Amino acid sequence: KYMNWIVRINTLIVIIAGVVILMFKVTVFSYTMLYFQPAVILVLVYYLIACIWAIYKGDRNKILFLAGLVIFLGGLINDILVANSVQAASKSYIIHFSLQIFVFIQAVLIIRNWIRAYIDREKLMGEVEYINKNLEALVDERTLEVNIRNREIQRKNEDIEARNKELKDALEFKSRVFSIIAHDLKSPVASLVQNSALLDFNLSEEENRKMLDSFRELSSSALNLIDNLLYWGRSQGSELGYNPELIDLKPIVEEVFKLFAEMSRLKNITLEWESRGESTVFADRELLEIVCRNILSNSIKFTEKGGKVNVKAGPLPESNKILLSVRDNGIGIPAERLSNIFGTSEMISTAGTDQERGTGIGLRLCNELVVVNKGELKIESKVGEGTTVSIILPAASD
Repeated sequence: KYMNWIVRINTLIVIIAGVVILMFKVTVFSYTMLYFQPAVILVLVYYLIACIWAIYKGDRNKILFLAGLVIFLGGLINDILVANSVQAASKSYIIHFSLQIFVFIQAVLIIRNWIRAYIDREKLMGEVEYINKNLEALVDERTLEVNIRNREIQRKNEDIEARNKELKDALEFKSRVFSIIAHDLKSPVASLVQNSALLDFNLSEEENRKMLDSFRELSSSALNLIDNLLYWGRSQGSELGYNPELIDLKPIVEEVFKLFAEMSRLKNITLEWESRGESTVFADRELLEIVCRNILSNSIKFTEKGGKVNVKAGPLPESNKILLSVRDNGIGIPAERLSNIFGTSEMISTAGTDQERGTGIGLRLCNELVVVNKGELKIESKVGEGTTVSIILPAASD
């Protein structure tokens, strides 16, 4: 605690003694030795006690310094006794030897401390160099960990967004299905009930025939709507079956013509079938019937009274495919809707030329069913000129 002050006092005494030696005569200096020598001994004894206390506290580096200090103090006391004609351990002065030993020990301590400092410095430099060399790798490792965590978070966010979208689509699907059931399916069933009440009256043969045709049309419309809902629901849930077989397109088209005969008759629309060679495809019969019904229904729906719908089938040039095309001279599809007619998630229902209603899922369902049959569906249309729907399917020999 008081070491700094003692060192300063000791230094001051040495300076004063040196000045006295230089400035005054030897006789004057000799008288001061009576006071200087005890002061020096006291200071050295204090250093000795402080050194022993430091060793007691665990500082083993002070042992060598203590040895040098004891030798120097012993030589000093011996020379003081010799100088004052008092019996001493040696009859001659030995301070210069003890001082040399003390200085040598101090030099050894300094060199040892320097070597230790050098070793510590080299060790620290090695650690710094190691850290510098590995800092980039460490940063890259931490960056990689952060990127991995960010990707995990991003993936989880994407999963959450995808699930939210699926949930939203499911809710929209549910709402749309209820809307279809509430209106589009209810309408033909209600008409059947109302028309069936007329059977209680005595009707002419012509009126009965028209009534039966109306029943057939309404029931076909309801059946087609139910089929669309069922197959579209299965396609959304990935539960759609696919059982391909060899199918001749002509009987299927003729059956669809019969199904919509009354609908086309009411609008005075001509249905034409044209075969251009081989028309046998490898596809699922039920799915293909759904596609043909929907496309022909749309053609009749969007064709003005007195119009024409032409259906033709034949081999596609330079390929092992069969082309089935349905062309009408109806009102056509606007370009902005045609560009995204299969991509939109919304169910857009457009009224026909005679205000016929639809579900808004027909064309999208057709595209999905054609894809299931490993085919392709294309639509070309011009407003005011008509629409051509082309269905490309694998041939029987594909």
